[in-house]
Amino acid sequence: MWLHLGLCHCRIGDLGAVRLADALPKRLFHLHLDLDNSCISSHGLKALARCLPSTLAWFYLDISRSTRMSPDGVQALAAGLPQRLDYLHLDFAGINIGADTIRCLAAAIPTRLRVLTLGLHRSGAGIVGARHIAAALPSTLTDACLDFSACGISEEGAEAIADALFRMQGGRLRVLRLGFRGCAVGAVGAKALVQALPECLEHLRINFVGCGVPDDLRTGFLAQRLGALQADGADVAVRYDS
Repeated sequence: MWLHLGLCHCRIGDLGAVRLADALPKRLFHLHLDLDNSCISSHGLKALARCLPSTLAWFYLDISRSTRMSPDGVQALAAGLPQRLDYLHLDFAGINIGADTIRCLAAAIPTRLRVLTLGLHRSGAGIVGARHIAAALPSTLTDACLDFSACGISEEGAEAIADALFRMQGGRLRVLRLGFRGCAVGAVGAKALVQALPECLEHLRINFVGCGVPDDLRTGFLAQRLGALQADGADVAVRYDS
């Protein structure tokens, strides 16, 4: 059974989230919940987490801009994630959950996941949070989207992500989207990331705006490495400061 609910800006609040949780079918394989800006706090998210069906293989949840959310709600969600998931999309944009909560989230990422999207814009991930996510990325991924924009991961966090990508060389990853806007990954982080890109990529998007990537690196090593991927047939687009 599939269930797709678009409740963006509907302001259902915690009462609506609790009632929604109680109404979820026990055998559900596909669940899409768009709760962006829905005025949900940790109380509502905990109710949803408790009622997630163990049968889920596909789970999409957007709770971005939930300004009343606290880290314990996201931790409860992490504890309730079914381990048989094949597809996982979680968007926490604008919620300052911090590195400790991201550690719990990373530990809950299913080990056989194929598609992963994590929206962590302004989540307070920092270097430590980036390292937790990097260490938890499954080798089974075919499609990954990681948005660390305005998270302060700097070059050390970028290098951690690069190490994870290097481990995926020769693996299944075909689609990769990375957001580092405003993260100041610098020359070291940008070079490490691009150098570690798997040769098998078919689609690549990277946002280096506000990252302090110097012009000589952009027009030199990065252009050469990305050009090689394009020559092999990959669809590549990378954004820098204009």
